[in-house]
Parts: sequence; structure tokens; C-alpha cells
Amino acid sequence: MQGLPLVGVGADWLSAWDLPIREGRAAALPGEVVVGATAARRLGLAPGDRVQADPDDLYNLGGPVPLPLTVVGVLQGSPLPEDGALLTPVQTLWALDGALHGHAEAATGADPWSALHLHGDVDEQPISAFVLRPASPRARDLLLAEVDALPDRMAVQPGSLWATLVEAATLPRRLALAWLGAASVALLALTGVVLDLSQRSRAPTLALLRALGGGPGLIRGLFALELALLALLGAGMAGLGLAGVALLLRVAEATP
Repeated sequence: MQGLPLVGVGADWLSAWDLPIREGRAAALPGEVVVGATAARRLGLAPGDRVQADPDDLYNLGGPVPLPLTVVGVLQGSPLPEDGALLTPVQTLWALDGALHGHAEAATGADPWSALHLHGDVDEQPISAFVLRPASPRARDLLLAEVDALPDRMAVQPGSLWATLVEAATLPRRLALAWLGAASVALLALTGVVLDLSQRSRAPTLALLRALGGGPGLIRGLFALELALLALLGAGMAGLGLAGVALLLRVAEATP
């Protein structure tokens, strides 16, 4: 629906989730919708307005005809997902999918929803998902076990599912940061080893400089210059490493 979800819900959905209506009433008949506060503000809808349902496939000329939907209510603002959605009875979605049919009445200009009727059994119509609210943790565990035993059903817990998705989404970033931290420690250790070896290998040269009158300041300056050159080299390597990590993160985030 113009970029916003149209969700088919049961008659007790609003009361079950404590979603009060700010204007109008709840949707009771096919073709009626209740709009979330954010969705109503975005689309400029109020009770009594009509909005056209988006067709699933613009190129399917033989598909279901888009039907007008009547706004009968607007919800109060809330942090729930319903705030940005349009809610309608599930029969509305069945009609939009072509499960409900109309005949002559729909062609005479009358209300197309009054001419629609169902071909087939109500129990055979699709329900993509439903929400269960167990009374206790034990009931929840028993329900999950029962649903998991069915080969064509799946039960998810929103909290744990969200945590799993967040963990999967942030895994590449965490691995990249861990790799960067390990590389930084290794680089520091390598720098210390190089400086120690440099001092040991140059011990005869430093002794000669001292014999020729080179003071401690000259020797410290030489070591400071060497350290600065190593720091510049390390900064360059770190820059390349960060660029590589950024590239890997972009590839990982873009990969479905």
C-alpha cells in the first residue's frame, strides 16, 4: 500500500495488543482498514477516505482487479509496528489475492465489496502467520515442541529471533574488529623486536660514535628518527588494513 504494509488481522487483534482507536472505529467488514497513526500521517488518511490497493503484478492482465479500501479508523500513536501499517480483516487479503469473486453487481458500478463471495471452504484459505501468547513458560516450551514436530510449520520467538538476526548481522564486523586488534598487537610486537634487533646490531657503530665524540643526544636523535620512520610505515600499513576491513564489511553486508 504505497510503500506501507497491508496486514490482515483477526477481529480481536486490536484488543489483544491494547491498540486504542483515536478516530473512527475498528474494521469489521472486508474492504475496511484501520490505519496506524504514522501511516495515516504519511498518506494523509482519515476515516471516510478511500485508498486503492496496489496490484501484486502490474503485467498480469488476468490477475485480480485492484479494489478500493475504505478507511474506517485511525489508531493512536504507539511504538508498535502497527503504527506504520494498515490493518484489515483477513478476508480483504483473500479478495485482493483473487479468492473472492463477484459477478454482475461489480460491473454495474455498485460497491464491489458487496458483490464478492467466496468460492470454496473458509478453512482452505491461506493464513501466513498467527501469534500465540502462552500463559506460562512451560506452556510456551510445550507449544514450541509441538509446532517443531510438524514438518511444514515453524514457530519463532520474536526476542530470540531478533537477537539471532542481530548476531548474524554483526558477526562480520566483530570478526573484522578482532582481526584488526590482533594485527595491531602483532604490529606493536614486531616494532619492538625490530627496535631491539636494531640496537643490538648497531652496538659496534654506536660505540664508534661515542669514541668519536658523539654525545647521548646524537644517539637518541638517530633512534628517534628510526622510530618515526617505522611509525610512518606502520601508519601506512594500518591504513591499508583499515581499507581492506572496510571493503570486507561492505561485501559481507551486501551479501544476502
